Amino acid sequence: MAANDAVEMRNGMRSADMHKYHQLNQFFAWDPLEAPNLRRCPTCVEEDLARYGVAHWRLHHQWPFTRHCAEHRTPLQQACVRCKKSPFVEKVAIQLAHDDCLLCGHHAHFTPLIDESPVKGPAEAYWSLLDLAFRALKGEALEIRSFDEAALRRRGITMDHVVSKTLTRWNCRSGVELAAKLDIVVQEDNGARKLKNASPLMMKLAVLNCGLEM
Repeated sequence: MAANDAVEMRNGMRSADMHKYHQLNQFFAWDPLEAPNLRRCPTCVEEDLARYGVAHWRLHHQWPFTRHCAEHRTPLQQACVRCKKSPFVEKVAIQLAHDDCLLCGHHAHFTPLIDESPVKGPAEAYWSLLDLAFRALKGEALEIRSFDEAALRRRGITMDHVVSKTLTRWNCRSGVELAAKLDIVVQEDNGARKLKNASPLMMKLAVLNCGLEM
């Protein structure tokens, strides 16, 4: 990409008028799958800078349960090493993935997310779900489309069996415990913890991931 094109792209990405453009291109998205703080992969940043001259936020880095880049296996970063504040995106100050900290001005060095918030589930379950979710995002998880619940039933396997295997795989006793390991928000209802959404997408994907292996 030519230098002038990179400058134009950067200006566009920092423009408040480009909010829908960011969403359509998966630079960031405001939806239930987004983590509370923006995260970045240092390898993705380096590749973007070499290719485009600017670095953007990636949707698959923002899934609440993930601690690594699904493409590079690199630990994600989320906070400035000096002020410990996370990057943010607002209409008046849109920070790109390679920008210096907008709060303290420190050069763009960030702390590894995994140091502050380790992976909560077993490694095999975590990486398997991350791989499936990333391939699904790219439209490459064709096995999801061919999943046949009826074929499982003919083999005597019900969805209750699949859910049970999923909970065992993640070392959980309930859906609420699984939600906690996937960093899905739960709410209190008269002292009882329950999911805000009865079947959050990542939980469905975790169950489907087990069903595909049965």
